[in-house]
Amino acid sequence: MAELFATKDEKLEFYAQIEVTKNIWKFLGDLAYRLYDENWMIDGHYQTLWDEKNINDYFSFEKDGVYLIIVMTEKRAHIIIIGLPNNKEVKKFLVENYSFEPAE
Repeated sequence: MAELFATKDEKLEFYAQIEVTKNIWKFLGDLAYRLYDENWMIDGHYQTLWDEKNINDYFSFEKDGVYLIIVMTEKRAHIIIIGLPNNKEVKKFLVENYSFEPAE
């Protein structure tokens, strides 16, 4: 399981810092789908970067007052979600895919 480095959950704001693995694009697409019932924005933005090894990138999307901000570095992805009234589903999805325990 990939590593979860940090989380912060405050009213209407959620932050997570996760390890970048080969499954990062699928995870981000699934996350966007959970937030917006669509994920074209992730596929469209990252389509040209699928095979890149050193990605340093910034992505931002907003729909209905819910913002998804992703800052991608070579080894970590910083995910910020603003405006989501209830972060429970996002947190559950995150811990299903990432762990604070480093992979062996």
